[in-house]
Order: sequence, then C-alpha cells, then structure tokens
Amino acid sequence: SSPPLQDLIFLGTASSYPSPHRCASGLIVRFHADGDCWLFDCGESTQVQLMRSPVKLGRISRIFITHLHGDHSFGLPGLISTLGGGRCEAGSVLTVCGPPGTRQFLRQSLAYARSDLVGIRLAIRELAGVPLLMPAPENAQMEAILAAVASDSPQGLLPALPYEIDIDDADRQPDGTWTVVSDQEAAAASGGVTVQAAALSHRVPCVGYRLATRAPATGHLQPELAYQLGLARSGESALLGELKRGRTVTTRSGAVIRPEQSSATPATPTWQPTCAAASTAWFTRPPGTIR
Repeated sequence: SSPPLQDLIFLGTASSYPSPHRCASGLIVRFHADGDCWLFDCGESTQVQLMRSPVKLGRISRIFITHLHGDHSFGLPGLISTLGGGRCEAGSVLTVCGPPGTRQFLRQSLAYARSDLVGIRLAIRELAGVPLLMPAPENAQMEAILAAVASDSPQGLLPALPYEIDIDDADRQPDGTWTVVSDQEAAAASGGVTVQAAALSHRVPCVGYRLATRAPATGHLQPELAYQLGLARSGESALLGELKRGRTVTTRSGAVIRPEQSSATPATPTWQPTCAAASTAWFTRPPGTIR
C-alpha cells in the first residue's frame, strides 16, 4: 500500500511579515488515505492561502505551532474561529499543539473576541519546559508581563473556554524531545504517523516537529506457513513477496494472511522519518504542493 503521507502544501514561506508574493509561514501535511490535514504554523495570511489551496478546511484536525512569533501564530485565532463556524463535522475535535503560552494565547484571543465554536471542541496541548536556546533581547517590561501571565494568580490565567477539552500536556523526555502524537494515538487516529518535537535555537522558546511512520514488521518469511493458511503453491507466488514486505494479502480462495502469521520470528516494528517541519522556510518561490 502507499505510505500515509501524500502531500506537502506550502501556504507561506515568508519570514517576519508577508509580502505581495509570499505569505507568512504555513505548511499543510495532507494524508491520502482519508484527506485528513495537519497544519504546521499559522501566520496571519494562512486562512487566505487555505481558501486558494486544494485543502478542505473541515479536514484540518491538528495544528502544530513551532513558536509564538506573530509570523507563525497570528493567523491561529481567526482560523480556529472559521473552523468553528460550521466548517467542521459536528462533534469533531481540533487539537492545537505548541510551546508554553499557546494555551493562554488562544484563551485570551478567543475569549475577548467572543468566539464561540459551533459543533467542534478545542484541545490545546502545550510542550512543557521548552528552553530558550538563544539569548532574548533585554525587555524588562515585557518579561514582567509574561511572568504575570504565567503565574497562578486569577489575573494571570484565564479559565478553560466553554468548548475546550482538557488534555495532558507533553512532558520533556530524558532525551530532550517531546512526544506530541504517541504510538497509541497514531495507531488509533492518525494514519500510523507519530509526531515528536525537539527544541530549536531561536529568540523565543521554539521547537521543530518530526513525523514518522511505522515500518512494516517483517520477520523471516516461512512459505510453508503461508501455504498452510491457504496460499496456493502455484499461481500466487507474487503474494509471498507482499507478505515479505509486511503487507496483508488475500488469496484467490478468499483466505486472508497477515505477515506475522507467515513469519517465524516477526521483527519489532521500527519508526522511519517521513517529514520534518521546522520554523524556517523551505523555498523562496510562491507556495505550492509537493507530492
């Protein structure tokens, strides 16, 4: 079968601010199996670019923010408001992942705008403890404001939004990474794709995301086991190759044979990278699609 990752759709690659020919950062990963779309970064022009792209807004199920500079995040409240205005299937959940501050950024902007999402729920997952790897410009007043927002005082934190779902934040692992979409989540609802994050050097807390798919578990193929399960000894040899590549096959007689049933010692599945989404631009040309 084809890999789950089909398209990378570049919505914007401009740095700092949009230009007439390049919009602020935004990248869509679209899965061919069901059309599900994940958005990485959401600059202020992302929503306009989405309207021009082949992406169906209602298929966006996850949004990943690398850092909270405006050219990567200022389009987020507006896009969420649009998605919550009847663009998504009733009962669907939109999950937003990002560094510390993402939750309060969304709560503040959506609450003061009186944005009421219709028919969908919002889940916000922060990556706890993202370090600042590059010295930030000295700005004592701004740091004092951020400290107040991050405090436990009622003045600093807004409560959960009415349509917000409580989910666990992602803790930093001993190897310095964060598991954003786990193996269990990948097996259940993301086409088998996991997402990990790692800190990047920037003037604000920043991460890059890595997507990976599970490689087939291919042990040592035992043709005799396949024959015992219904594979014909003649005329179906091509199916042995499929089993060896870790694919389930159906014989002419209707027997369904899984790779692990015809292998003596199934190997432990491994994960292989399929895509990386960082906070830098890939191309200088106008947004386009890579297949």
